[in-house]
Amino acid sequence: MNALRTVLLSIFFVLHAQVALAQAAPAVRPTSWYAATVAEDEKGGFLRVHFWSKGPLFRAEAILAGRKIVTIVDRTTYYVLDEASGSGIAIERAEATRDLNERGERPFGNELAKLLRQGGELVGSEQAAGQTVDVYRLTNDQGRRTIWVSTTKPSVPLRVETYDRDSATTGKLDYVNWLHNPSLADSFFVPNSNAKMEKLSYERYRRESRKGPLGPAPVLYRHLLHGEN
Repeated sequence: MNALRTVLLSIFFVLHAQVALAQAAPAVRPTSWYAATVAEDEKGGFLRVHFWSKGPLFRAEAILAGRKIVTIVDRTTYYVLDEASGSGIAIERAEATRDLNERGERPFGNELAKLLRQGGELVGSEQAAGQTVDVYRLTNDQGRRTIWVSTTKPSVPLRVETYDRDSATTGKLDYVNWLHNPSLADSFFVPNSNAKMEKLSYERYRRESRKGPLGPAPVLYRHLLHGEN
């Protein structure tokens, strides 16, 4: 009886200590980010996109064909919303995207991590806008990709230049106005409750998208819907 009482008392004190530590420890705030991108190609194409993230939550806004298209991604669903018409689609994310959530990577601006996984490497450093930037490159049968990355911590991509061998064209993507840990409410990553959203399972989306376009705009950030593969 004394042994049981000792065990119960030990459990009580351990649980009490854990509760006290949990109460004393400050809440960890998810890392948040903002940046804008400007994309250009040799044919005169131009696209500006605004990005926000908070932990795994993601939001992007772009003007396509004169309409503001909002993309929102949470842990389970990929939303595409046309704000002008108030309509959109809500697609279940593939299971492969769980790895992205678990790794805790920023949902956008991860070109360098992908390039390194594919075999890219550091090729040098340059001076740009009064600061030193590192230059990484990957060359393969498809072409060549070069990324300029800040050397300050946390480092961020500043420019991505992609040469496509088949078309012999080069596209440029510039990141501007990076902000680290801006204040963002969770509600910013929730679609307008008045929007008419068509809900699709991942398998249904894959099946029906083979027949033609779905929703008000294409899926622009495929890795957040399908996973990296």
